Amino acid sequence: MKKLLILGTLLVPTYTQAQEITYDEEADIACFVMSQYVDSPSQMNTMIDICRQAANSGAQGAQYLLSQVFLNSGNEDEGRYWLEEAAKNGHQEAIKELNIATGK
Repeated sequence: MKKLLILGTLLVPTYTQAQEITYDEEADIACFVMSQYVDSPSQMNTMIDICRQAANSGAQGAQYLLSQVFLNSGNEDEGRYWLEEAAKNGHQEAIKELNIATGK
C-alpha cells in the first residue's frame, strides 16, 4: 500500500485511492500543504525549491502554485512561465486564467 507522509500527516483516504496516487499528485499535495505553513523567507525559499523540482517533473499543481507565488510577488515573467506550463499540462485554473488574460 502506497502512503503519503506529508509534514508528519498521514493522508490516505482509502486503500484504493492510495494505490492510485501518482508522483505528480503526491508532489502537488506536498507543495500545497507546504504553502499553507510558510511564515518566513527561508521557508518560502525551501518551498519554492521543492515545488520547482516537482514542477520541472511535470506536476501541474506545483506549476500552478509556483505561478501564483511568482505573480503575487511581482515576478511576472516566471509567474507567466509556470502558468503556461500548468495550462499545457491540463491544470484547469491555469487554463481559465490564461483564457481571461488573452480574452478568449
